[in-house]
Amino acid sequence: MRRNFVIRFLVAQRICSVGLLLWVCSLAVQAGAATDLTGSLTDPQGQLVSDATIRLLRRADSTSRETKIDAQGQFSFTNLDSGEYRLTAESPGFAVLTQTIAVQAEGQQTENLQFSGLASRNESVTVTAAVSDAGVFEPDPAQRVMIRDETLDANPGRPGMPISIPGMPVESPAGGVKPPQYFAPGVAGDHGEPIAMFFHVGGYLFPNNLPANAHGNGYADPNVIIPVAIESVETDGAAFNVREGNNSVNSSITLRAPRSH
Repeated sequence: MRRNFVIRFLVAQRICSVGLLLWVCSLAVQAGAATDLTGSLTDPQGQLVSDATIRLLRRADSTSRETKIDAQGQFSFTNLDSGEYRLTAESPGFAVLTQTIAVQAEGQQTENLQFSGLASRNESVTVTAAVSDAGVFEPDPAQRVMIRDETLDANPGRPGMPISIPGMPVESPAGGVKPPQYFAPGVAGDHGEPIAMFFHVGGYLFPNNLPANAHGNGYADPNVIIPVAIESVETDGAAFNVREGNNSVNSSITLRAPRSH
């Protein structure tokens, strides 16, 4: 009786050992088995995409691989270990495609990808002011125009004129004895009488119009101006501005000196 028990025990032990050995061998085979992953990439209309990058991230150990789509819209990864992966496809003009796949130890696996839509376009325009703060809050060119010293240098006006206002014809009556006349479009005036003229000093507009003159109230004489001392000229394009007073019925001219003066 005892002998039969020992024999059965030894047989069972050998069977278990063989089974355990076979199980370990199968695990080793599975662990060593590599899978090739192939696939294609198409756009939302089903057309092949040939300019794209495919990335593969293994979740188990965070190892990653990358490849480019070929001219036929195909991609491939070789010798992949089984497990869960995150597959990402990127191409200019398309929304990024991301999906999770499970790679099996079966030698060959196919995953066909398709973009779901176009990428959203975000565009911005940055506008900066190229002049000192003057006129930034009044951008309508029909109301305010800024003219820099470079423009004045390129537009010297007529000989004998102390300063030229681009866009406004000027003439010197009486051979230069009297102040020059500036002509705003669509209006008529004599010796600057309907045109307000200011010197910009800090935040204050110092008027250069005489309150009373034989030519009329508001007579302006720019002959006191030294051209080299003027950095910029601002004109409001013949639009009335209550801040500039009654003399600005036809137009307004503001002369600004350089900051160093």
